[in-house]
Amino acid sequence: MHIRIIYRWCREKLQNYNVFVREENDYDDNDDEVDTQDPFVILKRQKFAFPRQAIYFYISDSFGILIFMKLINPQPRTIVVPSINPLRFDELYQKYNGTLSCPCSTSSILYKDFVSTRVTYHSVCDSIFVSSEWIKALYFENASQYGMLDFRTTASSQFRLLADLCSLSKSIVNQNLINFHNHTLVSIDLLSKIKVEGHINESIGFYNTSGSIRISSFLNYLRTITLTNYLISALNTNLVISFEKDKFSETSFFLNPTRYLPDDTMEYIHCGTQNPIGKAWFYYVHDEPSKLHHIYWQEAPKLPSVNGFYGSCTPIEALLSSTLDCLFDIDCLELFSDYFPAIDEMNLNRSEIVLDFTESNHNVNSYLLDLFIDKWTTEMNYSQYFHLCSPLFCTYITKDQIDIMNAVTLFISIYGGFTIVLRLIASFLIDVSWKIRNHFSNTSNAMRQIIQLRKFVHWLKQLNLFKQLHQRTEKDVKRQKITTRVYLILLCSLFIMIFSFNQLRTYSITIHITNPTLDKFIELEKIYPSILRCPCKNTIASYRNFISISPTLHQVCKSSFVDDHWISLISVLNPSIEFDWRFKAHAQFKLLSDLCRLANKTIDDAVNRFLAQSLIVSNVIADHDFNRQMNISLEQFFQSTTTYFRTLVDTVRLMMQVDQMYMETPEKIESNIQQAKLIAHRMENGTFQVKFIFSGTHDIYSAQINCICAKNPSCKSPGTIYKHSIYSIGLVKPELIQIMSETITGCTITDSLLFSTLKCFYSNDDCFLTTLNLLRPVSNTVLDIDSIKPSPGIYPMIYHSNSTHFHQNATVQDILKEIMIEQWNSYYFYDRFYQSCAPSHCIYSKTGEKKGTGEVILLMISLIGAMNTRKLVRKQKQQQGENQRLKLFDRLRILIRKLLALFNTDHSTAKRFGQWATRLYFVIFITTLVVLTIYTIVQPQTITKTFDKPSFILYNRLYQTYKNKLECSCSIISTQYRDFVTIQSEFHQICTSPLSSDQWRINITSGLVFDLYSYDLRDYRRFLSAHLQFLQGLCQLSNQSVNSSINQFHTSLFVTAQLLSKQNFDDRINILVEENKISVHIELVRLLDLIRSINHGNAIISTYGSNYEYIYIPDGYAGPESYLPTKPMIYDDGCSCGLHANCTSQAYFIESKSRNRSQVKGLKIGCTPSESFFLSTLEYLLHTITVILGLQGGLAIVLKWICPKLIVIAMKLYEYRKKRRIIVEPEHCVEVKSVESDKKESIETIPEVQTSSMSRFLILLLIWNYDNKKGIGEDVCAFP
Repeated sequence: MHIRIIYRWCREKLQNYNVFVREENDYDDNDDEVDTQDPFVILKRQKFAFPRQAIYFYISDSFGILIFMKLINPQPRTIVVPSINPLRFDELYQKYNGTLSCPCSTSSILYKDFVSTRVTYHSVCDSIFVSSEWIKALYFENASQYGMLDFRTTASSQFRLLADLCSLSKSIVNQNLINFHNHTLVSIDLLSKIKVEGHINESIGFYNTSGSIRISSFLNYLRTITLTNYLISALNTNLVISFEKDKFSETSFFLNPTRYLPDDTMEYIHCGTQNPIGKAWFYYVHDEPSKLHHIYWQEAPKLPSVNGFYGSCTPIEALLSSTLDCLFDIDCLELFSDYFPAIDEMNLNRSEIVLDFTESNHNVNSYLLDLFIDKWTTEMNYSQYFHLCSPLFCTYITKDQIDIMNAVTLFISIYGGFTIVLRLIASFLIDVSWKIRNHFSNTSNAMRQIIQLRKFVHWLKQLNLFKQLHQRTEKDVKRQKITTRVYLILLCSLFIMIFSFNQLRTYSITIHITNPTLDKFIELEKIYPSILRCPCKNTIASYRNFISISPTLHQVCKSSFVDDHWISLISVLNPSIEFDWRFKAHAQFKLLSDLCRLANKTIDDAVNRFLAQSLIVSNVIADHDFNRQMNISLEQFFQSTTTYFRTLVDTVRLMMQVDQMYMETPEKIESNIQQAKLIAHRMENGTFQVKFIFSGTHDIYSAQINCICAKNPSCKSPGTIYKHSIYSIGLVKPELIQIMSETITGCTITDSLLFSTLKCFYSNDDCFLTTLNLLRPVSNTVLDIDSIKPSPGIYPMIYHSNSTHFHQNATVQDILKEIMIEQWNSYYFYDRFYQSCAPSHCIYSKTGEKKGTGEVILLMISLIGAMNTRKLVRKQKQQQGENQRLKLFDRLRILIRKLLALFNTDHSTAKRFGQWATRLYFVIFITTLVVLTIYTIVQPQTITKTFDKPSFILYNRLYQTYKNKLECSCSIISTQYRDFVTIQSEFHQICTSPLSSDQWRINITSGLVFDLYSYDLRDYRRFLSAHLQFLQGLCQLSNQSVNSSINQFHTSLFVTAQLLSKQNFDDRINILVEENKISVHIELVRLLDLIRSINHGNAIISTYGSNYEYIYIPDGYAGPESYLPTKPMIYDDGCSCGLHANCTSQAYFIESKSRNRSQVKGLKIGCTPSESFFLSTLEYLLHTITVILGLQGGLAIVLKWICPKLIVIAMKLYEYRKKRRIIVEPEHCVEVKSVESDKKESIETIPEVQTSSMSRFLILLLIWNYDNKKGIGEDVCAFP
């Protein structure tokens, strides 16, 4: 029942409700028709309009509400925070780390300005055990008499090597620290503390890893070369020289590689092919000089041992396996005093020198990989970094709600505007439709349109928006209509102005996209390439996450020729002819196998080091920039890796060639019949001196030595195979069977392999099958040859030009210089990089867009609503409204009367108060306006101005004005240095002079005796060729290293997102150039120093006999089992080559007969040619060469070399003059005769070349002097 009553009440209310009741001042202008003035008719028309008006109101309200909801929806806003400080930055970073950006005033900051580092090394590197006093106390001059595993043999050498490795590690770390401190942290924006720490750790880790891996690879290569070439140690640890006398009292020297017998096997391991490791002991010293006590070794449990130290073929092999345990044990150190008496003279307190015990069980090789670093401490002053960055302001993007008051005001204005417009339109439409319905229902369509148009024009004329109920006179109505027209004209003009301004004005809208996908980023990057910014969550992206490198080595490294089976197969070959290719074949293939393994390990280490690096980015970079950076980074990595390895190979080969290290090739070591390259030379005082026979290459037909390696570094001959005969050794001419195709025999096993090609081992060459048939066991002993056959698993290599970039005729040296790599097979993936970067959002600005027509209309409606605010409350019933209005007026009238009664003022007084109130109003209004104006002017405002594609002149002008406030985004963020930097190197003049050329050296040394051992050990002529070779080699290495470094610098990328100022640009370039200069110099010097340290520590003998000599006293030895001990050479101030590598003496030219000595100023002789050259000066080199020329035949050598060149120049001048003149006729002939020779001989007559008188005089004078000096006409320069 109640529900029905409520329903009836609601229906009645709705039927009688009228929202279009006129207001107080409203009235109807249409007085033509009476029925329209009838209240009943008016009410009916108002109710009739209700359904349609309701629809209009529903539409307007819904539309307004939707717009209002959109306006109050959170919108991204860019907030600018001036006067930033570290505390404020931390607060902002915690809240807005995704969008926070604080541009630095200085984008490049040196690490040394805000980072301090402290390195703690392994305790042994700062102990007395690496001091020169301790090393000297462990030194024995007769150390070669103790034996391989006796610790007294290698103790001094091991600790010297340990000291050198510690010093080298400290040098690397110190240089890494210098490089790191001089390295710049490039950041356009201020970085957080965590990110800066990440940058620091990344840089330090890269430097240390790079240094340790390179040293490790170099050390492994040097160990491989030492083992394969069998470099002989003066400590008798890898080879013992025995001697025997025949019935004619002729002494023969034989090779005896040392052998070690491990406990777990019954087979000896010899130093000719491997590096056995055994525990270090203190053995008994035998009185008899028997070789058996020095060749065969095994552990002796009953004898004292040295914990943590080992013995091996060379001291370096023993040291790298040592754990140094004895240095942590005071009881073990007490044992040193019993066997090294010199330690007691040092007055050491054992408890003070013993090292603190550590749980680490690493060996020295592991310590070296860590550069002996025990602890690395890095401290960062973030406040100092903040100060150096000096951000002027910070910006971040936030989503804030619109202010509630602004939202309400905006809603009311929009709602009011829609209400007014739609009510006006709705009323007009209802009026028109009502009249049409009542009066024009039968009118035709044409007439209806005309009538409607007239009615519309009439309506416009009668339109009055400013009606007043009490101002209805003709004059008032006219004024109101004029006001309406002016109002409409101004409103339309305003609308047109706003619309036009909107069409001409551009807006910048910041768009914020959360968690963008890769496809979305690519899409946005194509549209907004220069303004899109997507900050990375992970600013440090490891290369390993998106780069893959899988190098492919040359097929020889996967062939059967580097297998142990093949090597063991050819190891049984032992031809009696030393220059037979098979004599060193085993060692060459063993070296090739080792080089393949070393190349593989070097590549793996280099790849791991490269992949351990990271790409440091603040924002996601575009795919084309990513591809460019990756291509250049990979190319630099490939180039630097191959260049370093090439420099390594060339440096080791140069040092071996210059110092002429003593090496042997004991292929058939079990036979013990191979003779050493030594001779016993009887001195004038009756004593014997053991001299080395300089090695050389042989003529393949005469079997005579045709080139001495000490004088010519390019000695080589074709690889040959000879018929075996027991009479071949120097008795009869050997019978040549085959010349190996493009296989070379050089001075060393390394040279033989590097100079050779692999052509003979390809399937398309007949050489392979022929060689395979000839590779049969050859020995002077009786062997069952047929029982040993080549394995069917030995297959030749197959050459495919499409699958290799090496030619079939490429030498092994060419292949090795590329680290045996065929292809690097590098791949990088942009999608993986994007995942590693993981951007949380993207920001870009849309420029050039205009507001749509709908937005402009909406703006106009809001303006109409703001200008025409009316009451929204309407009367539901006119009579009730009038009563309510009267009551309201009564209340207001009563209230006013009470107020007047309260003030009790008359009319004049109220008028006066009103005037004062008006004045006060104006004063307050003007004051407020002035204050607001001043505040607006004083308050700093951040205004961003954009210049599209500015010119360099415009940039300079803007920079002079705004300095660090100017930001110019680069359209290309990475550019190669070669595009704007040019580096030219200038070498010492000695490297560009003829003194460093091959031809000069050959001509200068051509007058020396064929075999240099004929000269006195202290005669500088023994060292002359080596010094010139070393000079030339160092110049070439320097040139190669510098040019490679410059090329790498030019091809590297200069990465910056913002254009740097000229000052910052110059500073950054200068720092990088200085880093490259220092790194090139230090790296080459470091390689040379390490070679010198290792060779000196291993006590490698030089065949010059300048650092060690074998002691041979025939009458002092008995029996066929005697061996030769060694002793170091002594130079100025008692400097012993056993303790120091740089011992030198003044160089002299010594006449063999008269023993007269001529001093060579500035030049030295010493333990090795390389060491003496390092301590020599070049100022007297030209004078020295002049003296040598006098000793070797004066100007004859020079003229023999220079005359052909002069004649070529003369003939070119002649041809030039001949072209300029029509005819050239000889004026007379010149005849040159010998003056010292009795035989008269004329030289070919030639036309005189039309040159200057001075030129003719010089040429003839040179010819005359040459002829006069030689005394024979045949040696004069021959004219063409």
